[in-house]
Amino acid sequence: MKNADLETIRRARDGSAPDFERLVSHYSQFAFRIALGILDNRNDAEELVQEAFVTVYHRLTGLKGIGSFPAWLAKIVTNLCLQRLKKRPPLVSLQVLGDRPETNDHTTDPEAAYLKRENSMIVWRAIRELPDSCRVTLILREFQGCSYAEIAHILGIPPGTVKSRLHQARTLLARKLDPDREV
Repeated sequence: MKNADLETIRRARDGSAPDFERLVSHYSQFAFRIALGILDNRNDAEELVQEAFVTVYHRLTGLKGIGSFPAWLAKIVTNLCLQRLKKRPPLVSLQVLGDRPETNDHTTDPEAAYLKRENSMIVWRAIRELPDSCRVTLILREFQGCSYAEIAHILGIPPGTVKSRLHQARTLLARKLDPDREV
C-alpha cells in the first residue's frame, strides 16, 4: 500500500470528509467486485457497497492498523454479503453476466474473442452454482488475490478451512466444467 493511501486512510479516520470521499472512490470497485462475486446481482452489490461504506464511516475511528484497511473492508463487505444471502430466499439466477468476464486482450480476431468470452461465461456460470462458502473463498483467492491468511481473517475461519474450501471449490468446478474428467 502506498504512503499516499495510508495518509488518506489516516486523515479519513481522523474525520476528513474529503479524504473519506477519496477512500470511497479508490476502494469502491474493490468492494463491488467482492459483493458482485458473492451476491451475483449487480443491484444488490451496488446497494451493499453503499451499506459497507456507511459501516466503514461509523467504524473507521476504531481501525487500529491502517495498513490492513483493504482486508478490513473486504471483511465488512463479505460479512454483509453473507448476512444478505441468509435473508434472501434461494433462487436460480437467470441474470446474464453481461460485462462480468474480463476480455481486455483487444484481439483483432473476432472468433477468438467470441470463444474467449463464451468460455469465460461458462466458467462464471459454474462459479455461481458453487455453495456460498466455496464461492466466497474462491472469489477472494482467485479474483481478489487475497492470501490464505487474509481469507481466514476476513471469513473468521482457520487457514486450513480456507485451503479445504478452495480444494472443494476447484474440485466442484472441474466436475461442472468437464463431467467426464475424473477428479
